Amino acid sequence: MKPRYQARPRQGVERAVTSIGWVVRDSLDVFAAFVALGLTFTAISLTASPVEVRVGTLRPLSTIPIHEFELIGAGVALSLVLMIGLRKLDLSSLLLSSSFIVFLDLDHLPSALGIAQPIRPAHSLVFLAVLLIILTFFFKKPAKVRLTVVASFFGHLAVDTGTFPLLAPLSYGYYSLASVDLGLFTFAALTALAAGYLGRSQGSLLNPESHTRGAEDSTFALQRLIRSRPRLRTKA
Repeated sequence: MKPRYQARPRQGVERAVTSIGWVVRDSLDVFAAFVALGLTFTAISLTASPVEVRVGTLRPLSTIPIHEFELIGAGVALSLVLMIGLRKLDLSSLLLSSSFIVFLDLDHLPSALGIAQPIRPAHSLVFLAVLLIILTFFFKKPAKVRLTVVASFFGHLAVDTGTFPLLAPLSYGYYSLASVDLGLFTFAALTALAAGYLGRSQGSLLNPESHTRGAEDSTFALQRLIRSRPRLRTKA
């Protein structure tokens, strides 16, 4: 008699798909706030900034892929530091930190379209403060999510070169951070570590009362459903 057919590989695939689906679904509000606010700050800069500070230009196209890989690498590194604090592998931390650190560059969109704009209008401490207020009071995100945003923001500033309007749209004075880039990344790493530490008790990077927390329950239900199905037997 040949051994019974086991559906374990299928269970593993369905479990992974289910978990990824919940993470993506539960991240949409955070991504939407991040992108919408970045584009809003960019739009404000086109009308509120003095003409003389609209000197932002797009970096040479040949250097963009390399720069994006650098940003992604920094995001992955920060997510690994976060997982050290969390003491486990976590897909949501990888997704959030890597995405935030890249999507901050959406404020280059006018330059890409040939429109004069200030340099990096969303690379601003005011942008970060407003985003944290939105995540705290409107989306009720826990401290670990907010710290992930902070870590990604300062990680991006550490990787970027040039000058930044740190108080935009209140002021479009430009500041160079080249002398403190190592300190910025160290601060970003420590913040990511703190985010992971705060996430230990809740088991998810996102809202502990959200569907991401329930992903395991849905996975176990799916497994029970699969196990309840008749097993296939093969004749000797």
